[in-house]
Amino acid sequence: MKKRLRFLAVLAIMITLTGCMNSQFFRERRINSNQEVFNSFSPEIQAKVRAGQVDVGFSEQMVYLAWGKANRIYTRTTSQGTATIWAYTKVRTSAESHWASIPVYLTNRNGQSVIRYRTIWVVDRDNKEEYTIARIEFIDGFVNAVEQLKQR
Repeated sequence: MKKRLRFLAVLAIMITLTGCMNSQFFRERRINSNQEVFNSFSPEIQAKVRAGQVDVGFSEQMVYLAWGKANRIYTRTTSQGTATIWAYTKVRTSAESHWASIPVYLTNRNGQSVIRYRTIWVVDRDNKEEYTIARIEFIDGFVNAVEQLKQR
């Protein structure tokens, strides 16, 4: 019994701590791991990076500290030259479900087995869809354009 309570207490603490690990937590970890680079930025840039903001003219290091590692990296070649695109994505999960009729075996008052059908809601599976929330275009290592998904 004590082991079970101890396990549940540890589990509760882990869930609580996991909830505290948001994007700001990871941003601060990146900044602390790259303190010298961060200190080389102007106070204005430092404030934007700490706030998770990205702007035209930022270097790749600034974007990395503000937003982290990109989920996908693309290269775009045009007549003007080559650009590197960092894409940041999220995953949307939706359940695929439907109504189903299942047999239920019952015993009536006379002791006979009878079958009745009951309708139930069945969740078949989760569908996961990855979508892009932001794209950063770099030319010669500096942000040329920022594209973000508009929040509804």
